[in-house]
Amino acid sequence: MVADFHPPKPIPADPLGQRLHEIFGCNLWDFIEAPTPSPDEKPQWRTVTRYQMRPRILWQRWQAPDTLIGVRF
Repeated sequence: MVADFHPPKPIPADPLGQRLHEIFGCNLWDFIEAPTPSPDEKPQWRTVTRYQMRPRILWQRWQAPDTLIGVRF
């Protein structure tokens, strides 16, 4: 019987991205996202359940000024 092998997902090279991965990277399923609202609006959050957020994509999206992103603990 051959065991399923899943290589580790690459983490960000940036030290701050690595720290973000340490804090939030344990479970990146069911993350939430919203476009950055204007100051007088509430975010229009949506939950994404169809795929898992990759660590480097989380770091890229975290830095994007036009997107809010959140993950489950």
